[in-house]
Amino acid sequence: MKVFYLNRKEDESGVSGTGRIAQGFIFDNGKVAMTWLSEHPSVTVYDNIGEVRAIHGHDGKTEVVMDASWRPIEVVDAYRGFNMAYSGRASVVEHHDEGPNHLYQFPSVIVLKSYISKRKFHLSCIRKNVFWRDGYTCQYCGSKFKNSELSLDHVKPKSRGGKKIWSNIVTACHRCNNKKSNKTLDEANMKPINKPACPSVSLLEFYREISVPLKWAPFLY
Repeated sequence: MKVFYLNRKEDESGVSGTGRIAQGFIFDNGKVAMTWLSEHPSVTVYDNIGEVRAIHGHDGKTEVVMDASWRPIEVVDAYRGFNMAYSGRASVVEHHDEGPNHLYQFPSVIVLKSYISKRKFHLSCIRKNVFWRDGYTCQYCGSKFKNSELSLDHVKPKSRGGKKIWSNIVTACHRCNNKKSNKTLDEANMKPINKPACPSVSLLEFYREISVPLKWAPFLY
């Protein structure tokens, strides 16, 4: 899915105004949903972006503006974003309500001017991430528990050379963990519900513990 804006250079009707007047999404199937950035917004669905240009282009007075990808690639702190924007390495799409002083606002969403390869987000194999991957569910009995009632289990026991890696760690309740002890799966006659593996995560999942500002929503969902 891609994000785009309608940028109107000249308002012939005197109704919609100039500048950024509408925002829309191009879905993977080519369909388009667009809403007007006004006091009374409405949403319209179009067959394709060409139809939007044909209806709202007004002989070049209104243009569709979009980035090459508009895919979120990283979350940075406000000062780094400010430096990237005002050094010319990025363009500001949305601003925060606050800034370093009364003259400037911190950027909330920026678009890099140069191409950046897609980053792969790698989660550390630690307790909170394993619990999250397994849905806070014991992988042996299938029951959900509170964090305090869960533990990590080495599928291949640590005492037998088992390593703390994603493919050898599962979430287990205390009862199942004690039952399995330092036995192998065959010895304990137990089997994880899901085969343990390193999870593939999105940007939002990687930063799931932060509060997402409303201004980010059009670029994330």
